[in-house]
Amino acid sequence: MTLPIFFGPGFVGIIISIVAAFVLAFVVTLLWKFKMEDDFPEGSLVSSVKTEAVPSSEVVIQAPVSGTVIPLADVNDEAFSSGALGQGIAIKPRLGQVYAPCDGEIVSVHSGGHAVGIRTAEGIELLIHVGIGTVKLKGRHFQVHVKEAQIVRQGELLVQCELDKIQTEGFDTTTMLIVTDRLDYSEVDILSHGEILAHENILRISNNQQEEL
Repeated sequence: MTLPIFFGPGFVGIIISIVAAFVLAFVVTLLWKFKMEDDFPEGSLVSSVKTEAVPSSEVVIQAPVSGTVIPLADVNDEAFSSGALGQGIAIKPRLGQVYAPCDGEIVSVHSGGHAVGIRTAEGIELLIHVGIGTVKLKGRHFQVHVKEAQIVRQGELLVQCELDKIQTEGFDTTTMLIVTDRLDYSEVDILSHGEILAHENILRISNNQQEEL
């Protein structure tokens, strides 16, 4: 008696479905890897060694730019809208100044100037990413005012962007604020909707694991 006969006529179909699902997951993962390598090529986004987080149950983060708040799910880039890079929020900016959303250390600066990573005193790592596909500009229309390992205060200017020129070249200037170490901080709450000014509260990050200890 063969296995297909033992398990019934649908057994082969089940096996085919399982194999197909596995192959599809592998292909999606591979395409995702290529996408991330294109946006963050090796050596362009430099990060220092991560330090251990200081215990804290709640941290409030402020808006890095002025503009209109939109859900991350509405961003026209699956890398962000899917939440794969972390939880957070997006803003359609109306001014080109990008400010530090908190006190912290600059842990990464993309060579193109469109992405900056910052670590708070509590150890939370944030990514500020200006625009969609703006890695292709190779630094045009971006002036960076900080460098890796620099200590910054909330409200300090990080990047100056020429939004009009970026848009003229066909790029969406939506700016994402992402909590990249989402496994350590399990809840990210949106504090503002609609129009917002830089320096106003926008995210509350809660460490429920710490509260349970």
